[in-house]
Amino acid sequence: MAINDDERDLAAALVVALDVGLLSAIDAIRVIDREVAARTSASPWLIDSALAKTPEDLLHILRENAAGHPMLEEVWPLFEAMERTLATGADPIQVAGRIKKVYPHGKWPKELDQALYRSWNSLERVLLGRSERSGGADDGKGVHQP
Repeated sequence: MAINDDERDLAAALVVALDVGLLSAIDAIRVIDREVAARTSASPWLIDSALAKTPEDLLHILRENAAGHPMLEEVWPLFEAMERTLATGADPIQVAGRIKKVYPHGKWPKELDQALYRSWNSLERVLLGRSERSGGADDGKGVHQP
């Protein structure tokens, strides 16, 4: 069964929000539950999403129903979601890690290069500082640009 544009927009927005950590899976399911409750007849994908047992199952259903949506193809919605996530006080390292999950190594948009590089360098400084404080030997590899 094909979904309408509004539902496809919802699925795509939830994928982006989940991918960058703006929403947890539980929060996304709450949004979906509200959508189901507001309708006289909910689409099967909404019901399946609301009943997803794991975050991975939820993302699978959402991605399937958002397939080809411009929000998933363009980098700017991802940037906006990242900005909102960081504005809530989220750890930049965690946000960078989530971006890496969205884009396979080296496949992220060029616009993300510097932001990811700065985040991973921050992580490297933290890890090296811990290593020095604990007396651990540094193997010289460190954490490099993702």
